[in-house]
Amino acid sequence: MSHPFDLTDAQARLHTEAFDQSQDAMQELDRPASHYLQVPWASLYELTGPIAPGEIWMVGAFSGRGKTTFLTSLVDELLQRGDTVYYMGLESRPKMLRTYFAAYRKGYAPGEILSGTAKLHWPEWPSVRAEVKGEIDRMMRLGADSRLHVNGQPRIVAEQLGAAFEEAASVGARLLVLDHIDQVQADRGNAYAVSRAVVETLEDLAKHYEIAVLVSTQLNNEVVKGDPLAQLRPPLPHHVYMGGHKRHVVTGMLGIYRPIDPQARPGDIKAVKAGEAEPLSIATPNTMGVVCMKHRHFGNREGNRITLRVERGRVSESNERDRYATGYDDVRRV
Repeated sequence: MSHPFDLTDAQARLHTEAFDQSQDAMQELDRPASHYLQVPWASLYELTGPIAPGEIWMVGAFSGRGKTTFLTSLVDELLQRGDTVYYMGLESRPKMLRTYFAAYRKGYAPGEILSGTAKLHWPEWPSVRAEVKGEIDRMMRLGADSRLHVNGQPRIVAEQLGAAFEEAASVGARLLVLDHIDQVQADRGNAYAVSRAVVETLEDLAKHYEIAVLVSTQLNNEVVKGDPLAQLRPPLPHHVYMGGHKRHVVTGMLGIYRPIDPQARPGDIKAVKAGEAEPLSIATPNTMGVVCMKHRHFGNREGNRITLRVERGRVSESNERDRYATGYDDVRRV
């Protein structure tokens, strides 16, 4: 007769797992509040709430609609309040990213510096150049201003992500930014298999190193074919490029868009729909819309929208009275 306290191998394993899981849960409850990342801009924080170490948030937009502007502006706010950030800009070379942040710090629009506009047309260019170069040098030096770490690899494969996370952990990064995930490669047979491998690798590494991750992704451009107004509406989850497995992994997903101007005339809107005018001609000036497409912790926030201000290539909080007005309903009625 077996002793009542004798356990089979399966039972022993389940008891051990239950103990380990309970210890992990209790440690999470004891995690200091300072370990949670708080995104800048009060209206955005109302959408996301705090981001725990190891969580992944994804930001999606159509091509050229503000992913990098959103990410770099957000990161600069974090840097200025003392957080350390590890940045992987697969669409922007490291020297461009360094210039982005230096320009922000000195109050210049990054595009005017990077495009050569300032060099060719600003009489004060020599003094501007000196300011930006001085800021690049200051942010590069060891010390309090070296909290930005930019990955220098021109191309990343899934197998190299581990080294990036290890670097991020070694410098105490609160956030790892990957702009954007669809540029990461993997040794797989087709695009879907590559995307799935990259997402699964990212999930494992974020949990292992307990670093919050902010990832940008492409929206499927097929959505706007035949409907030019689609890029002026809040994106929907199924607009995300290969978004099924991405949605399963991330804690939250945000969509970025250029909302229609509430003052846009019906005739102008119809001209855009007919392909006779550019969609941005009826977009709200200096405005970026953000919609919550997924929230694992607060499902009731899904579909909520805010607007942020964009001026001289930098994102900031909108005015209180208009930060929730997007003009989306006007688009739907026309």
